[in-house]
Amino acid sequence: MSVNTHKFKNWVKHAFHNPILCVAILIGLALRVFQIGKDAFWFDELGVLQAANQTTLLDVIEIAKQHVMAMPLHYILVWIVGRVASTEFLFRLPEAIWGTLSVWMGYKVARYYLDRYSALVTAWLIAISPILIMYSQELRFYSGLVFFYLTIIYFGIKALHRDQLKDWVLFVFFGFIGIAFHVYCLLSIITVFSYIIGHRDKGSIQFSFHHFLRAVMILLIFFLFLLLFFGKLSPEKEELFRLSNYWQFILAGIGWILPYSVNQIGNIFPYLLIIFGTLGIFTWCTSSHNKLNGVTLLLAIVIQILIILVMNILKNYFIAPRQLIFLVPFLCFYEAIGIKYFAHLLRKSIRLFRRISFSQFQASMALFITILAIPTIYQYYRLEKGIVREGKVALLE
Repeated sequence: MSVNTHKFKNWVKHAFHNPILCVAILIGLALRVFQIGKDAFWFDELGVLQAANQTTLLDVIEIAKQHVMAMPLHYILVWIVGRVASTEFLFRLPEAIWGTLSVWMGYKVARYYLDRYSALVTAWLIAISPILIMYSQELRFYSGLVFFYLTIIYFGIKALHRDQLKDWVLFVFFGFIGIAFHVYCLLSIITVFSYIIGHRDKGSIQFSFHHFLRAVMILLIFFLFLLLFFGKLSPEKEELFRLSNYWQFILAGIGWILPYSVNQIGNIFPYLLIIFGTLGIFTWCTSSHNKLNGVTLLLAIVIQILIILVMNILKNYFIAPRQLIFLVPFLCFYEAIGIKYFAHLLRKSIRLFRRISFSQFQASMALFITILAIPTIYQYYRLEKGIVREGKVALLE
């Protein structure tokens, strides 16, 4: 048996020893594939779809250059898919796959911050997040942004702990891919740096700061190279708050306000996320265990939000919640902590629940929240997801 075959079998064995994670991934996949090809391409999707109609990769790259701050890799992927695809379902399928892989990668990153049960709840929340589902069903680069942002951070933290050459190479390699997919992947450096500052057990981080700085410098040089060729700015002044105001931009971007309209029953789920997220922030940032990591991660999130806001103001470009979508999994960390703390208080105060083990009770809480999320997700699928319903006609023309 080869070494690679042995590693693969161990990976499969480990995966199926974690059935809750497997179920979360399967649910995430089902929600992202369901009705994915029902609606015609809408305006922004048609802009990306121009790449599929090009003859050569050079033509595809020229399309990417014409779009505002658009990196080329997603357009190249669309062009490759276009060699075999001709339907809305097939063109959008890679976005659903990126979104599903984000459930798994979100768990992997969460394990560096949280205990196993909280990391599982995090994966569950990522799987049923309305905004992540929504942008995993559109032919745009946002679901890929979430996956690659998480992947860069995973290999960055892994390199910090082991300080091996292959880990730094993987960190830089996925950094290249992520930045070439979406420019915001560069901000992952801030989150990795916050992990260095906030990690409680400094002895477990074996990294050389010089290695980290070298990796960051390589990524910055690559970013500047891409910026030179693909850093097109909008030629027209956009109304900054045409789509949303400050609070809508932030709260909808982190998943605490829905990106689509629902009735009052549908709003119960985001209200719960606000409650558990706020409780999680307070609990993690004031607890004696791993307190600094919770604070530095929160600061990293705030800094990245401010960077995006300031850059959009400087570019005279509009802001939209989708620009913060890559931060949703990290807010899920705080929500998972909040759920865990609430479950602890509930079990402690109600004698009947004390007979159930805490892990089982926490899992039941996550299941209960999922049930409350069903009306919210159901109403999403009942909406017309395509803004321009005649998009298919325009594409054919």
